[in-house]
Amino acid sequence: MGCFKPVIVQEVEKPLKTEIKFEPYITLPSYDVSLPAYPVAYSEEEKTEQRKAGATTIKNIKSQIASGQKHLVIPKGIYRYGLK
Repeated sequence: MGCFKPVIVQEVEKPLKTEIKFEPYITLPSYDVSLPAYPVAYSEEEKTEQRKAGATTIKNIKSQIASGQKHLVIPKGIYRYGLK
């Protein structure tokens, strides 16, 4: 469920206690100052498409909320919202 895995922790006391903690199992890469600040540069055409996709996504979310849906699914993608 999600990005967590259960880890069983045992404390040696009397009586013996067992505790389950959930810890993230995704490890993020360490920060490297030699990497570029913006690793991907999008063309103006790509940015326009991303803005269109963002506007469509917002419309879809609003219509799903208005129709009373309890779960929203947003497809993977790159979206731009707001001002240019």
